Amino acid sequence: HATVQTKECDLVKMAVPSRALRLFTAVGSGGKVVFTPRSCEAEMAALKLPAVRMPHQGGEYWQRVLGAFASPIRSVDELLRAMQQYKRKQAPLHGLNRYVRLLPGDRQASFFRDTLPFIIELALSLPRMFPGPVPHLPVHCLEPLHLTQRQAASLLAGLFLNLFAKQPPGYPHFNMDGLYSCTREHTTAKFECLVNYFRRVHAEMPNGVLTIQRRSLPQLDFKSCTLPLAKLELSGEGRIEDDAPGMLHADFANMFIGGGVLGHGCVQEEILFVIKPECLISCLFCERMEPDESIHLVGFERFSNYVGYGSSFTWHSDHRDTTPRDSELRRRTALTAIDAINYRPRSVQSLFDRASQFKPEAVHRELHKAYVGFARSDLLPWVTGVATGNWGCGAFEGDKRLKALIQLLAASAGNNDVLRYFTFGDSDWPPELLSLSHGMAARGLRVCDLYRALLVALAHRARPEMLIRVVAEHLSSIPAPAPAP
Repeated sequence: HATVQTKECDLVKMAVPSRALRLFTAVGSGGKVVFTPRSCEAEMAALKLPAVRMPHQGGEYWQRVLGAFASPIRSVDELLRAMQQYKRKQAPLHGLNRYVRLLPGDRQASFFRDTLPFIIELALSLPRMFPGPVPHLPVHCLEPLHLTQRQAASLLAGLFLNLFAKQPPGYPHFNMDGLYSCTREHTTAKFECLVNYFRRVHAEMPNGVLTIQRRSLPQLDFKSCTLPLAKLELSGEGRIEDDAPGMLHADFANMFIGGGVLGHGCVQEEILFVIKPECLISCLFCERMEPDESIHLVGFERFSNYVGYGSSFTWHSDHRDTTPRDSELRRRTALTAIDAINYRPRSVQSLFDRASQFKPEAVHRELHKAYVGFARSDLLPWVTGVATGNWGCGAFEGDKRLKALIQLLAASAGNNDVLRYFTFGDSDWPPELLSLSHGMAARGLRVCDLYRALLVALAHRARPEMLIRVVAEHLSSIPAPAPAP
């Protein structure tokens, strides 16, 4: 059981939709909440959901796991031999070995004396934390999945020890082979983030709730949408995760959520998933995203600070997340995972070239994807706007001007008042967009006005560097809408 202090009046609001998938019960008494793991087998049967292959649900396999960790582990070599008792083809742990070798002597001793035994204890508690089948969340399964942070810790411990079987086709990897085989400096930093998480939850287990939910919405007729345009706020410095409290944070995602986080990948999504390691459990549950889907991660706590990006990514320090909790005992943090089209030439994942992103069908795909991700939800009444940046404009080579206009349209159509855009110090970011936004706001222009102007610019095949100027010229010829009576 886990308890957490909360206001008595909040307990009344903890009810979730009847079709929600809850892996725990919550009973409030005397200002406390007691969480107890539960099975959601009945809900899974009603929804015909497939089940995750949990390690403890294979009798002989689980007995090998128990035997492997019957004795203390005092080195990486001993850990490898233990893992090979239940995973015969377990590759050498080169990445973990490099991380441990670089630790100071007292930290090495603490890892094997304190942290690793705790990870093993968490993993071996999986049968208690998950007494019944655990659901996968396949394409277009819109029911939210709720679990406790204590349950997430057990899943992450099982991941660290490579307990999980190969995922079905269409699901991300949920094993550490990629990290264990990589000895690059930035993957060593990923180990530091993960181990820091386990150190923290060993010292004090967080007692909150996490929610994972796929989202899908009908196509919106943007040319008829009369909602006002959101206020555009530009930030040349700072980061989404540091400087946008209370906002919905964009995760520049891979269609397989998490992307290369469990390998050598280390860009925006992968960094988010290691400074907030609980996000990794979405890789276990969520099938790849379809073009009309996003995935929301709500309540996920941050544990690490960092510097750098990509190959320069480095763990910096421990992070204490003081974000308040909502009435369902989730941190008031929300990520929206949206995957952009890959326009990188010669990419095995790309069926497009950079010029094709200006075609109407490509624009509509990205517009609907961002709209689904950004649209306001009654389940997150505390969200004050959307925080985003150059979505799909790095490795996927999307055009910054076009993607900025798409995201402004999507956030506005999603009924958001503010779009805070982080340029991450990009000196090449088009300054004319901000003046365009201010001009549209002053004239009271709407989503439909900007959308039609964008279509005109695309029809004229405006060069990328001229896109915003052509849009502005067309908007200047549109009379301001009459004020509402």
